[in-house]
Amino acid sequence: MRLLFFLFFFSNIILANTIFESNQLNNIDYLKKIKETEKFDFSIYSKNRIFLMYAYDNITAGKIDNIKCNKLNFKIHKFNLLIKALKKYDLKFLNKINANYLVLCENLKINNHLAAGFANSNFSTIIIDFSVDKNLIERAIHHEIFHIILSNHKTKLLNENWLKQNKDNFTYKKCKNCNLSYDTKLSYEYQGFLTDYSKYSLSEDQAEVFSVWMSDIKIVNSLIKNDDILKNKVNVLKNFLDKINFIRNDEK
Repeated sequence: MRLLFFLFFFSNIILANTIFESNQLNNIDYLKKIKETEKFDFSIYSKNRIFLMYAYDNITAGKIDNIKCNKLNFKIHKFNLLIKALKKYDLKFLNKINANYLVLCENLKINNHLAAGFANSNFSTIIIDFSVDKNLIERAIHHEIFHIILSNHKTKLLNENWLKQNKDNFTYKKCKNCNLSYDTKLSYEYQGFLTDYSKYSLSEDQAEVFSVWMSDIKIVNSLIKNDDILKNKVNVLKNFLDKINFIRNDEK
């Protein structure tokens, strides 16, 4: 199985030859200019300052060109998954947290490691690797949106309550050179965690739970039946979301 990584950076992006000053990315344009999307109403997003974009050529970004992504090969079935994911959000909420730019490209790499997604709150931008398996597209979107959510709210209490759920001897294994050992495949094997990647860091653990919870509640309910730690984490997540007035459109 292809290994995937969801990485979150706050570092500034500096680029030459940019066309969008707001997010400092080159070689991107609006998705509505792709012929296959002609029948889709993009105005519902643009009026909330949410812009769906794509790479019409390769993207290179970062102070040392550490962010790279190839031009998009558009696939309508994956685009439908993107819209399905976005419809679960109140667009005004996404506007409020400044999740303004969602860019689609392919074979995204951060520091030469494959990444399913990237979020930069400084530029209100999320980049999604559209070449990943269709079963992971929605999870990637929700995962990166949660990183933007975290950057816009106080998380001290969330983090404290979350850490209390882990076993006393557990330590997140965040390290600079261990990325290639982490897998995002859902598993029953990891007590208290949805995926191996959840054990990478606190914020990635939270984002993984949020991404699966947003993608398919039935899967989460199945996984927590025999996992009290994971069940408690889901409850901690829900309490946090309630306090920031987050509402899932599909649960109204």
